[in-house]
Amino acid sequence: MSLNNSKNIFLKHLFSFSGRINRKYYVFYILLWTVTLQLIGLICNTYVDPYSLRLYWLMSAMSFISILALQVKRTHDLGWSTYMPIAFYLVITFVTFSFYPNPQTMFSPYTADNNIESLTITQYNSLASLIYTIWFFILVCLPGVKGPNKYGPDPNGNPAPTNSQNQNNQDRQ
Repeated sequence: MSLNNSKNIFLKHLFSFSGRINRKYYVFYILLWTVTLQLIGLICNTYVDPYSLRLYWLMSAMSFISILALQVKRTHDLGWSTYMPIAFYLVITFVTFSFYPNPQTMFSPYTADNNIESLTITQYNSLASLIYTIWFFILVCLPGVKGPNKYGPDPNGNPAPTNSQNQNNQDRQ
């Protein structure tokens, strides 16, 4: 396998919204983005200048798009709709912002009652983090559909079940 072909496969895994991805690659790429963003955040905190902040925002946007693409492919492997991760992010956004008691002061560090405001936004962000953690474990723990499905071939290389295997599985149920 050539280096150019490996780079194309790597970029296809990270930024393509079509196909399927297995649990091993999903966890690997999530950890890769986590470590990358932590290192860039460390660099940005060490060398505070406008360019480092732009780099951090650029990498954050790229990681969001990539993680969304990885989640779409992971839900494809489970046989679920493309819209599941998008609906998930809408729920997270709703939980984080809709229940906040005073949206005008949400992003202001100086409020009349700063302790109550910051405690409340921390609680809602914790709830959003909990929901995201549950979603992550659902995507990691559930095995994909064996054989090809409407989103593509099995990423683990499992062949499609034969009719006799399907009949045996139905008899067991």
